[in-house]
This record gives sequence, structure tokens and C-alpha cells, in this order.
Amino acid sequence: MVGNYMTSLDMAGFSITLLKLDDELKALLLEHTSRILKISGEPILTDIARWPNFMPQLQLGHLERVARINAILAEIPTLAVAGNAFTGVGIPQCIHSGELAADKISGFTPAGSG
Repeated sequence: MVGNYMTSLDMAGFSITLLKLDDELKALLLEHTSRILKISGEPILTDIARWPNFMPQLQLGHLERVARINAILAEIPTLAVAGNAFTGVGIPQCIHSGELAADKISGFTPAGSG
């Protein structure tokens, strides 16, 4: 089967694999990809890039922690938070959280300002 494939081990529980040698990683990825895609044979070209902690891995209970943070923030009209640690790690989610935070604090009018 001819084609281009990219695979990643940047998943929860796989961080220990970054300590392996390149040849060991290549073998692990080849086994993983071959099994999932049901393909065989050696790749023509491989490149190993190590980006530790590149993408956050949200842990069990994350949504509950975010809900508690949001409940506290709801009572403080001059405080907002934004970023990929709350509602999504992708760039669009990060931008959206910034927009929501800006909307919250831009609508605040101090008491007595009339």
C-alpha cells in the first residue's frame, strides 16, 4: 500500500516512550500503525520528532474542576480567565475562550459610574 502516514504517540500514558531510542520508537510506531491500518512493509522515509508536553492531556475530573472555577468566576465580574487549559486545547477553542473572557469584562460597569 502506497501513501503518506503520520502517527503520534502524544497520548496520555505514552510519555515514557519519549525516553526510547529512535529505532525503538520507529518499531513501536510501525507496529501500532500496521495494526490499526492493517498494512505491512517498511516505510520509505521516517522522521522522529520529540515534542514533550506539546499537547495538554486533560485528566479525569477536569470538567468538574472547570465548572467549580466558572462558578467562582461568575461571582467576580471583573475577573475572567482564558486559555487552552479550560475548554479545549485547540487554537479555535483558545481564541473562543479569549473572546468570552473579553466579552465578560468589557461589559462590566463599576458601581456608581452611572
